[in-house]
Amino acid sequence: MKEINLLPWKDQQNKREDIKFIIFFLLAIFLSFLMIFFLNELFYHQVNQLDLHKAGLVKRLSFLSLSINELQQIEQQSKQLKTTYQLLNNNHKKIQEILRLLHRSCMNMKIFIKTIDYQSPYFSILISVSSEKKFLELIEKIEKKYHWKYKYLFQKKQDSKFEFLLKMEP
Repeated sequence: MKEINLLPWKDQQNKREDIKFIIFFLLAIFLSFLMIFFLNELFYHQVNQLDLHKAGLVKRLSFLSLSINELQQIEQQSKQLKTTYQLLNNNHKKIQEILRLLHRSCMNMKIFIKTIDYQSPYFSILISVSSEKKFLELIEKIEKKYHWKYKYLFQKKQDSKFEFLLKMEP
């Protein structure tokens, strides 16, 4: 037996709905691809912007690291200068004390100071003394009190005076 379509309009409606479904399905796929394309472009541009920002930050960091290195070098130089200053200041104080001692000794022991020279860390004094014994007493005082190493040369002069060149270092 043959089938007879009693509702031809229903068949046409089903075809229209099938076509409508296919059109909406294709439209949804097209819109999905379009949205994926735009999101891809958006993310691509954002990644490029972040890369540019990162490059700028890397430049700044390299500049700052150079500045930090320079600051560290300046700190090291500053520490060296501070230690040198402290050393010179301590030497200067010791030399002042030695000069005070020499001044007092010159009065008491009849010692005459001809020249005083300071070239860090060495301190040189040319002294004229009437006897070698007085000079040795003076050296003992300086050595005991200030713990300076010394070298001296002496020459006897005609008037029975001794002349000593005293070189000291801390």
